[in-house]
Amino acid sequence: MTAATSRATVERGAAPAATGLLSRSAFALFSPLCVASGRVPRALAWLEERGFEVACTQTLQLGRAHVDGLWERLIPTVAPRRVQVVADAMMAGPSLLVAFRHPGAATAATARLRALKGSADPAARPEHSLRTHLGAPNLLTSLVHTPDTPEDLVRELEVLVPGVDEREEVWRALGDGASGGRSMRPVVPGEVPPPPVAAFVVGVRLRARLLDRLLDRSAQGALPALGGLVEDMAREVDREREAAERSDPFAPLAALARHRETLSPQRHRLEHALGPEGPASAVDEQCRLLSRAYAELEAMEEGEPFDLPLLTACLDRTGIPLTTWERVVLGSESLTPSPARA
Repeated sequence: MTAATSRATVERGAAPAATGLLSRSAFALFSPLCVASGRVPRALAWLEERGFEVACTQTLQLGRAHVDGLWERLIPTVAPRRVQVVADAMMAGPSLLVAFRHPGAATAATARLRALKGSADPAARPEHSLRTHLGAPNLLTSLVHTPDTPEDLVRELEVLVPGVDEREEVWRALGDGASGGRSMRPVVPGEVPPPPVAAFVVGVRLRARLLDRLLDRSAQGALPALGGLVEDMAREVDREREAAERSDPFAPLAALARHRETLSPQRHRLEHALGPEGPASAVDEQCRLLSRAYAELEAMEEGEPFDLPLLTACLDRTGIPLTTWERVVLGSESLTPSPARA
């Protein structure tokens, strides 16, 4: 369907009496991680303050066809690994589609919402934007998608809501606002406890779990020469974890900057101790896998490249598999590291 045909379809078929319906309409698709971490109510309140009215909402479980349809023009220009990470993130749980009316907009509602949303790239994103308000930490964990133009709105709505009857209900809800219809704010419960969206918080939590396992191995006599070092590292990570849990989840870049200022890397000491000339060179394979995973996580927190497949393999082989949300967050971080913002 061409852009001109899309516009004509809406004006003539979906809402024949609503002149300008398309220019007053917009929608936002809140990603599974955004929904699970309880950020949607914060987003809706922020948008309502800026003149957007909720017309209707729909919970969606996206599949690969939805992802391919939404970004059909972009996907051929992007590396397959990046496409897969985005697809995994968008299919990891329920998304929420929210259709908005913006009757007072001087420009198309889609354009205003796109401008308010802010860039997916944190380095190019205004401080006063929706994605900053939601605490989106990196390029791929951007938490919310919106169509760029009215024509994109029509096309993407057909992708997300393929049923004609269901789609007409959306347009009807959007059209009702022209005569003073009242918006309804949905109740969108997040998970308890909410999953973190910042990779450094995920990393600190995982490093603490790894050190707990190493301490257990030490108590069993598996690494006597390494026990003192691991105890020192565990105390340091306990301090880091306490600070990470206290950090503002809606300001992950500032929290990351503070974390890096106080981070005292230990992986080099660990690698030296496990080296062929090190005092703990005879430790068993489980200890080596745990230590390798620890090193990869610490590198990630410092902003250095890390090997996600190696990290995942080490965790799986030691019986500490990643959760769905940890995979989503670390997958995005492996390709688009979060910048530290002072």
